[in-house]
Amino acid sequence: MVIPGGTSSSSFNISIIDDTQFESDEVIYIDLGEPTNAVFGPDTRFTVNIEDNELPLCEVGTHLLTINTDGFSWSVTNEGEELIFTGGSVTWINTGGLKPRLTEIQFSGTPVFSGANKAPYFSYSAWESFAELDTTSVQFAFDGTLGVGQHVLVGEFQNASTGTTCSLSETFQTH
Repeated sequence: MVIPGGTSSSSFNISIIDDTQFESDEVIYIDLGEPTNAVFGPDTRFTVNIEDNELPLCEVGTHLLTINTDGFSWSVTNEGEELIFTGGSVTWINTGGLKPRLTEIQFSGTPVFSGANKAPYFSYSAWESFAELDTTSVQFAFDGTLGVGQHVLVGEFQNASTGTTCSLSETFQTH
């Protein structure tokens, strides 16, 4: 960078390409050299923080099966990279007229994973009203009615290593 004569400031851009490693303290140091016919103040080194633009995209998708009196299953598929799930919980409300009961919870797959097509999987028996798995980093929530009609599924997901969060909303029809 050259500061032309007669000016007191200048600017420049730095492009960082293909930096895929996340570091929370990435910086660039800018050192000013000895000027000609000018005097610098005491600060000749400047620190610039690099934005976290190499963080993985927080993208999720859902695969929903038919909901009926035989129960249903729900899984989450990771479509980004390096999304880490360490557990989860699901809550939903029964308004179908039967007494709520918890009969079965299943968790399969690797609880900590990265890459596509690896996800927590939840299975529910008919008319259960609440299911929960121990979690510290990700929550799955469903509030709606069980039976014929529209249901809305809402979840929030957090990357355990970087704190990145995203959410999804899925609307589906029962049969």
